[in-house]
Amino acid sequence: CSVSGFEAVEDAYLVKALKPDGSKFNVKADKVILATEASAAYEIMDADEPARPPQRSVGCIYYSLSTQPPVKDPILVLNGEKEKGTLVKPINNLCFPSVVSSSYAPPGKHLCSVTILGPTMDLFRKDDGAIDEEKLDAAVRSHLVKWFPEVGGEISNRWETLKVYDVMNAQPAQFGGKYSANFNGGRKAKELLGVELPENVVVCGDHQ
Repeated sequence: CSVSGFEAVEDAYLVKALKPDGSKFNVKADKVILATEASAAYEIMDADEPARPPQRSVGCIYYSLSTQPPVKDPILVLNGEKEKGTLVKPINNLCFPSVVSSSYAPPGKHLCSVTILGPTMDLFRKDDGAIDEEKLDAAVRSHLVKWFPEVGGEISNRWETLKVYDVMNAQPAQFGGKYSANFNGGRKAKELLGVELPENVVVCGDHQ
């Protein structure tokens, strides 16, 4: 379902929504939490969208493994090497979500999540703009083997590539804009683009 807007009615809000078949329906709610991409938030709030801030892009590869992960702790592993963001060493950070919670992978499996920053993803971009997933996958595996040589054979031959994601608008750049993140001295928590939000309405998102 999708939401097209909402309006105040007596002591509550009437949220206007659409079913996948196009039929309309309403939901009455005491509070409204709007957690969407920036453009959708401005449209639903009927606010004029400001000049779009620069966007940060990112890539992510997910792997499935049948053996124990090389990292046993529920931590985020950061690339602390001098060389990073290259064709040879593309990884920015990685983690094993299934170490945090077994529900992130089927029984007997583990999940590995590898993050590659946007400028590095561009090194693997073909003439048509798409990512050369085979080339990226090979480079990431080679980098992983350098980090975890004790399981290098498993990484190279047994880890299954589940999906490659190329997220163009992963996060808006927060510095230097008129409405930067609240943590960086940006908007007040109860305002959107300098306009006070209605009572019991919250707008969430990196754009905030």
